[in-house]
Amino acid sequence: MDEKIINSCPNCCQTYSLKSLAPEPKSNIPLFIKCGHSICECCVRNIVKSGEPIECKICLRTMEIKTTDIAKLLQNKIQLYSLFPVNVNVLGELALKMIVEKPEVEEKKAQEYFIDLQAILDSTDQTQGQCLECHGSTTKMCQQCATVICASCFEKSHKNFVVFKNHVLQNIELKVSTNNCKVHCQKSLEYYCKDCAKSVCMDCLMVGSEKSCKNHDVVSILEINEKFLSDLREILPQVDTTFRRLTKTAVDIGHQLVKMDNDSGSPELLQVSASIEQHFSKLQAIVQNHRQEVMENISRLRRIERESLLRVRDEVATAIKQSKQLMNALKSALDCEKNQTTNLSTLLEEAKCIVDRPWCLTKAESDKDKLKVCVSEELCLLVSDYVQLVGNAQARYGLRSSSQLAAVPPPPPQPVFPPTRGMVE
Repeated sequence: MDEKIINSCPNCCQTYSLKSLAPEPKSNIPLFIKCGHSICECCVRNIVKSGEPIECKICLRTMEIKTTDIAKLLQNKIQLYSLFPVNVNVLGELALKMIVEKPEVEEKKAQEYFIDLQAILDSTDQTQGQCLECHGSTTKMCQQCATVICASCFEKSHKNFVVFKNHVLQNIELKVSTNNCKVHCQKSLEYYCKDCAKSVCMDCLMVGSEKSCKNHDVVSILEINEKFLSDLREILPQVDTTFRRLTKTAVDIGHQLVKMDNDSGSPELLQVSASIEQHFSKLQAIVQNHRQEVMENISRLRRIERESLLRVRDEVATAIKQSKQLMNALKSALDCEKNQTTNLSTLLEEAKCIVDRPWCLTKAESDKDKLKVCVSEELCLLVSDYVQLVGNAQARYGLRSSSQLAAVPPPPPQPVFPPTRGMVE
């Protein structure tokens, strides 16, 4: 595959998507199950409602769900994500895709996938030439004069002459390849050498060299052409069959390119990609659960720290209340009229306790037990080779002739033209 990666649920084969923003919870976001693989939220909810165990389509393990948990889920007493954590890695990719990717304004043209067969036929059936009078490009010629002339000049000037009145405008005749010798340029190929099975010129016969046909069995080209005409008539239907087969192959290639661009081609690679995604999904589930355990320990330590701070706060509140009450009692005892009946020794003891009461907030930490993070780098090195591709699956397309095929399919009855733009999917 290319950059595009298929993330689909192995249970319903639907692509994961962020549809949870809808009013009804029918999203296709990936959720972890107990074995570590992922399935979409829609499948999880349907299976939970049915009360059946969840069977992983990847490792074929079964996840039993407690009846009490099912009851709590149906009564909305607990969240679905507490039993089935979200695959945050795939979810992040989906969110990033929604933000980064821009919607296509228009669909791709069919010309990007399919060969323009009509243009090829037009270019071969109609020979372009230059008009003898206006020097413009044209595909027409005068049949009788054998001169290239456009339709406009033919009507304006050519037919104005009485002598040209019966002349007819036709397409420019296709020129057969030049009948000149490749070794001796500008020499006509007037003979055929049966020993070499090739056409030769006079110089090929007369000039002595390694490629000379001087002492070979040579006949006139006109004499041998009769046999070639018979062979050409026999092979013409075969050429037409090959032409029709080529047009069908061209359309098949276009459809294959469309499938590849739509991430629906090359089923073998798609299956491998889905398997890789599920393997990494399992690894991500293990990492995510381990991360959750570590963060729960952090939360536990934070909770202990907070509870101790709340306890100290209550102690401070009690001490403030007691000290204020004692201050009021001391002020009353210092009144000369009342100090005769007050137990001053008890007040003095209480005052000493208040004075000796701790009041400064401190945080007890031990350097020996100081919290720190310890990472196993060796484990990271092992994970780097967790998934590897073994083997060679470099599929390359090519062409084969009829003689190279074990079974030759019948050719199409007519040339196959590519579909129109609206039909390309």
